[in-house]
Amino acid sequence: MDYKISNICTDLGIGKSTVYKRIDILKQSIPETDWKKNEYFYYTDNNKLFFTEKGFKYIKDFKTNTDNIRQNVSSDITIYQNQIIEIYKQRIEYLENENKRLLDIISVKEQKELAKDIKYIGNNETTSFWDKFFNRFKR
Repeated sequence: MDYKISNICTDLGIGKSTVYKRIDILKQSIPETDWKKNEYFYYTDNNKLFFTEKGFKYIKDFKTNTDNIRQNVSSDITIYQNQIIEIYKQRIEYLENENKRLLDIISVKEQKELAKDIKYIGNNETTSFWDKFFNRFKR
């Protein structure tokens, strides 16, 4: 049985441009010399396009083929996404540990400076000239 493009469009509920796109994809696997007449479609003498039963099945099952490809691609993407997430988790953990280490170093330095300041307050020998001068006027 032969099918016209309009019959295929109404049977499958797709547009003519979709049929032509699928033909272009099909032509990539067919030698150029067989484009006028092959097992999927053929042209009449006045260049009208007709599809064979096999061509109709190809166009009908085309969506199923692309869905399988999309599922394979999305599963590959999911694998890469999970790998990237693991890398970022490791990086975040490293940065948190590094941040904690640096904060500990800063707090130790601040404690040492605070201890030095306390020593200076209690020691009269290290009092500056201006501190001594102001202390005399306060009395």
